Amino acid sequence: FQAEDGIRDVERSRGLGDVYKRQFQRDAVALVVDRMTSPPAGEAALAAARAGSQRARARSASSPAAAGRAALRRKIFDERSLASAVYGDVSNLTADDLEKLRAGYFNPRNLIVSVSSPAPSAEVVELVERCFSRLDTGEAVASITGAPLPTESVTQASTSRDTIRLGRPQGAVVMGKRLCGVELSDVPALMVANAWFSDRMAQVLREQRGLAYGLGSSVIARRDEDGAVSAHWEIAVSTRPKNLETVEKGICGLLREFSNHRFTASEVERIINRVKGRLMMRDMPRIGQAYAMGVGEFYWHDPEHRGNLVRAMTALTPEEVTRAGRKYLDRSSMKVVIVM
Repeated sequence: FQAEDGIRDVERSRGLGDVYKRQFQRDAVALVVDRMTSPPAGEAALAAARAGSQRARARSASSPAAAGRAALRRKIFDERSLASAVYGDVSNLTADDLEKLRAGYFNPRNLIVSVSSPAPSAEVVELVERCFSRLDTGEAVASITGAPLPTESVTQASTSRDTIRLGRPQGAVVMGKRLCGVELSDVPALMVANAWFSDRMAQVLREQRGLAYGLGSSVIARRDEDGAVSAHWEIAVSTRPKNLETVEKGICGLLREFSNHRFTASEVERIINRVKGRLMMRDMPRIGQAYAMGVGEFYWHDPEHRGNLVRAMTALTPEEVTRAGRKYLDRSSMKVVIVM
């Protein structure tokens, strides 16, 4: 949960402005706790929430790229919770069901609270502790992760291919796989290598050949408490159904090109500067700063992960990026989902 104080200055202000911001901060934190302890009740509120969730589920199901990603995750994560759909069937949920969920999940034992504020840290901590002490401290819901993902370098099953028929004007090619044996020290170079590949796809498939509506390549990684990294790779391209075969061949060609590519210092510098610029824009508002801390703690057990990642990227050499790209981002064991 993040609470934004609404003011985007760097240093603390003085006088009435400071008083206003502190009162706003107190009100914001209190509001978050109030929504957690006393959510809107009654059948009307439940019906509105159920309708909103069903609309989101329908939008997700109608997107060829989203449908392809969901199918890909079921393939690479088997029956683990990471393969589950974000939006499930909520048509039969009752108010009692939601209260049980609130009591178990909105619990101090499994919450991360991040606050970005110009106020002194001791003052913020006192405010958070005082407000969140209203939450019940009963038994929290246990972590639901299923079987742990393998972190050692293992050979996955051979490349698989699935087809989903939605009958829509737009289709999608989705590819990916688990990345096993990723070392924590390789994560910055891996992210830079993937960013280059994503840029290259956009340059060739969209700008030069006009084959894609939207596309991207992503490496999603996280670290457990013991320091082991689990990660997976997703490539998704939205295109017309008649272009699906051409796009798939185009991606495969770019993967072959990528496997032989040697990064130069200028390429690495350009990618790092672009990533740094994007993160700086995200960090301008207070809510972006709070979000980065919360996500860093949740996925990496490090609230300063974003800043540490940028600093590690800045120190990379072209050789390190080349090695990481070839070590992890290859075509072996790739799962392919075609949505038409």
